[in-house]
Amino acid sequence: MIIKQIKLNNFRQFKDEHIISFSTDKEKNVSVVLGSNTCGKTTIVGAFIWCLYGENTLKEPKMLLNKALEEKLTSYASKDVSVEVLLQHEGRDYIIYRTQRFYRSATGDGIRQNQPELRVSYIDEGGETNSVNTFDCQNVINSILPQALADYFFFDGERIKKINTKSNVIAAVRGLMGLDVYSSGMDHLDPKKANSVIGKMQKELDMGKDQEAIRKKGDIERYKIQLEGYERKKPEIEESIEHWETKKNDYAQIIKNNEDVKKAQELKEKLEKEEKYYANAIVTSENRLLSDFNNNACKFFALPLIKKAMSVLDSAKDEGEGIPKMHADSIEHIVQRGYCICGCDLTKNQGALEHVRYEQNLLPPQHIGTEIRDFKREMKTAISVSQMYADNVRQDYNNWLESQSQLENKQKELKEVSEKIKGQTNVKYIEEKYQEAVNQLNRYLTSKEGNKAGIIDLNARIAELERDIARLSATNDKNRKIMLYCDYAEAVYNWFKDYYDTSEKEVKKELLDSINDNFKKMYHGSRKIIMDENYKITPVSTDEGYDLAKSEGLETVTNFSFILGLVELARKKATVAEEEGKETDKVTEPYPIVMDAPFSNTDAEHIKNITARLPKVAEQVIVFVMDKDWDIAKERLQDFVGSQYVIEKVDNKDYDSILRREI
Repeated sequence: MIIKQIKLNNFRQFKDEHIISFSTDKEKNVSVVLGSNTCGKTTIVGAFIWCLYGENTLKEPKMLLNKALEEKLTSYASKDVSVEVLLQHEGRDYIIYRTQRFYRSATGDGIRQNQPELRVSYIDEGGETNSVNTFDCQNVINSILPQALADYFFFDGERIKKINTKSNVIAAVRGLMGLDVYSSGMDHLDPKKANSVIGKMQKELDMGKDQEAIRKKGDIERYKIQLEGYERKKPEIEESIEHWETKKNDYAQIIKNNEDVKKAQELKEKLEKEEKYYANAIVTSENRLLSDFNNNACKFFALPLIKKAMSVLDSAKDEGEGIPKMHADSIEHIVQRGYCICGCDLTKNQGALEHVRYEQNLLPPQHIGTEIRDFKREMKTAISVSQMYADNVRQDYNNWLESQSQLENKQKELKEVSEKIKGQTNVKYIEEKYQEAVNQLNRYLTSKEGNKAGIIDLNARIAELERDIARLSATNDKNRKIMLYCDYAEAVYNWFKDYYDTSEKEVKKELLDSINDNFKKMYHGSRKIIMDENYKITPVSTDEGYDLAKSEGLETVTNFSFILGLVELARKKATVAEEEGKETDKVTEPYPIVMDAPFSNTDAEHIKNITARLPKVAEQVIVFVMDKDWDIAKERLQDFVGSQYVIEKVDNKDYDSILRREI
């Protein structure tokens, strides 16, 4: 596949018609389109995707119609947006044209749009243009370049970072290498699937009225449907395991790389707790000081007077004291009642009554002695409390001073450590995410084991039932024929599978060799690429094994190596087939690489290394790039440039750009 030309009409920044003719020269196989930010480089790459697949991958605004034309549309007026791509595939020229009409509503309150229309035509050997049936247009495009593979050949600096994590990477490799044909054949014949050719033939077996055989036949179909469910889950589980394994490793590396930050954040948390503790201690000391002052200050300041009063009372002659806590009214109550608390009858015992009356005279309010005794007791307590009050105030005040000093120190330390970790990674949050990844990984690993056990169990049940069915069904010619056909179909399935497994093994080895060859020539470091069974690639240190240390530059080079490996392998297969004069069974022909700002996250040295490989590996290279990146890239690409354009803004407007050809 070679792209010859793209024609845009009223598409986003490109008002009216604009044409870019790309280089098809085998030696000068690079086409360059230069432009500043927002001038329309990404728009042209998006135009390819929209024209080929009808998908708008462009960011805001999503409107495809040129903004200036949109603003000028009056009620009932309309404008067409179109993109036309001229490409060559397997020696035949194809014209792919997609258009969409935009119009303003009758009320003038908004822009409406019709459904896009797609037309495909090709030029035959006689030079005649032939139109493809409308219903077959998209199928023809997908036969040239399936949409699942488009991201591997039309990409930008952002998408290249995700190029090897896409879920369709297996389908992409199989499609490019022609292995999808065998994969489809295997899927069509798979004896484990209820609706495969074999499954459908088994449903035709005539079990007569044998209820046991009919039940077993139904069980086989039911088990196969369950087995398909388990098989569908396998790649989902594997992908989830890989996802959470990667997350776990990434979080572990972040934590490892931020050990100092982690310690600083832990210190910050400790200081925050201490700050809170000393702030509370200050409040506690203040509250105790206030409480002691409210309750005991008067006694403390009255202490000299109290001591003097006690001295006077101690020197006074006591005239007797009554019963402590007793009152004269209490004694009067006993007398009026007529008997003492001891049970003595006071009405009959005059002597006892006189004793009681004597005690009554000693009690307040009649006798001052009791009042003096109570007052002295209270003053002794006040003296004791006053002496403790001074010690308590002194201790609380010292505690307050110490807490104030500690609080100021902690606040100072907290400010310093906060400044130190300002803008740094929140390691505690990362540790929580790490634990989440570990839990999810363990969950999917457990799910994998359960799924595996389910597959083994169902396969065993199906095999046993199929043996029983084979024995029971060999009772008539029809069943014997069906069983024979099933055997043939299974033999073809096994032939496909053996060939597929062998071919895929070869493809994987060749692809990995090609990826590493490109990686070695582009990356200036001691690493190599490894690839798992799902074609996911990882750079590892050649000295220390798996290396989690990653950078955007390394990631870009790694993914470029993968893409160039695919392109190089496809080109090699096509070249061999062409030289030997036969069709290859793994690939039709090589594909171009169309890139938008592919070097934005890469250092100068890697840009030079990547650009040195591109024209040597790809059949055609189309790159949309900013001037600053081109200044670096052109050192290696300049001699391969066969077409060069510049995008310029009209009056510095983001919605009006023109194309100017330089080469």
